[in-house]
Amino acid sequence: MHRPCLNSSAVCRFQPWQPPATETLELRALARRIAALTVFGTQGEEPAACSRRHGAAQPGPYVRIWSSASSRLEQRIDRLIEQSLAVIDRCPQLKKNFELLTSMPGLAEKSGIQVLSEVGDPAAGL
Repeated sequence: MHRPCLNSSAVCRFQPWQPPATETLELRALARRIAALTVFGTQGEEPAACSRRHGAAQPGPYVRIWSSASSRLEQRIDRLIEQSLAVIDRCPQLKKNFELLTSMPGLAEKSGIQVLSEVGDPAAGL
């Protein structure tokens, strides 16, 4: 790594922009889909609370429908996480950076995928 130029007469080595690796772009798309589905899943109001708010004694079939939809959403997110981990496993630098990130307390797989997809380009390092 070159030191920054200290004066105008110094010659700095030009570093051309390199596009992110294919794996990084794929991981970014998966991570953004995970984030969107996570937000989508937290936007709705639970049927039991909604029913109580509107004065219904029993929430009825809405609880079963909501529970089923919520379960399917969680399954979709889990599949996207599995796909993300497969992409990470294909690229040694991504895998190294992911292991480094998830070794930090409080940063689990899902958060590690999100962070890595935005800043963990193997060409640039972490």
